[in-house]
Amino acid sequence: MVESVELRRGGARVVVEIEGRSGACDLAMWCAQIESLLTVGGADVVACDVAHLDGSAGAVLHTLVRLQLTARRCGGAIQLFSPPPALLELVWIAGLTDVLPVSDLRRGDAVGDAGDGS
Repeated sequence: MVESVELRRGGARVVVEIEGRSGACDLAMWCAQIESLLTVGGADVVACDVAHLDGSAGAVLHTLVRLQLTARRCGGAIQLFSPPPALLELVWIAGLTDVLPVSDLRRGDAVGDAGDGS
């Protein structure tokens, strides 16, 4: 479900809610939604609100990496929005912080990105 759209220089950032248990059926639906937003909807970044994403650690990481792969194949990217501390730790332990950046919607870029050109 699309929560909001934020216009940015160079494109649009869309916020979508990814909630429920990570599973094959939901993953296919979420990938299709990401693909549609990036190819038809004109977005270049999809901020995925993952505050209510549930499932085993492996299933959650698999889901998020597949969403990022789908986004990159469409010329865009996803960023995590509102990740719980346990998910942030899991992403860090798995060495996926560069693959799954965290969105800071107040600044308009990903945490760790050089949004100011430096």
